[in-house]
Amino acid sequence: MAEALSSGRILMRVVLTIAVLLIIILFINLYSNINMDTAEAEAETFIYRTLYSADGISYTDGVSGRVYPGIIDLSKFENNSIPLLEKSIDYGADEHVGAKFIVKDFAGKPLASAVYNPKTHRRIAEKGIAGPGGVDVKEKQVYALIKDKDSIIKGRLEISVVVERS
Repeated sequence: MAEALSSGRILMRVVLTIAVLLIIILFINLYSNINMDTAEAEAETFIYRTLYSADGISYTDGVSGRVYPGIIDLSKFENNSIPLLEKSIDYGADEHVGAKFIVKDFAGKPLASAVYNPKTHRRIAEKGIAGPGGVDVKEKQVYALIKDKDSIIKGRLEISVVVERS
């Protein structure tokens, strides 16, 4: 009878151990996230690099090198592109980000526009595919001061960043 009692205890311990192990595995599977969607974070990072970097579109003081993030420098927009930005932000051969910038005054009159990675922006923007392998579009409007040569006016910057989902 003592042997039956001890084998019953061993059986209960094994069953309890298996049950606890299954509950732990269930919680791990429930709270683990295998899919990471980074498209929005990539778009936000691109926007912030554009606005706050010395090589971006913000005004940079030539003497001190200080960047003024609230002031958009129109002299950095050349022939529908931003050369400094294209040199400083490089995604390599895997060009999966494109962006369009439009600088307007408060009345809505366009003062300047530029496209980062025009070929990629056009290719990605025309896809418009939802789901995996598609694209995400992040649009942002920023109110800023606009520096054109020696004058500063109030206006806004419209940014549309297109990121390919991988």
